[in-house]
Amino acid sequence: MGGHNDASMTFDQNIFTDFFNFFDCEFNAPVIFTNNIVMKGTNLLGNVGEGFENRFNTGCEIKNNLGALNLNR
Repeated sequence: MGGHNDASMTFDQNIFTDFFNFFDCEFNAPVIFTNNIVMKGTNLLGNVGEGFENRFNTGCEIKNNLGALNLNR
């Protein structure tokens, strides 16, 4: 994933078995990331303070997930 995303995205009740890469994303519509299992983690909330930190311009709902969501990769 990456780049500018203008459509709303919903990830609900998934199992991600590998690292789920959200490098340098800008979300211009709501993102819903709920009830997922992320076995090897994701950088959805990671890379804080970096020039490639993900941006949620219209907000996000992130809850009830298992696994690391804030990896710095």
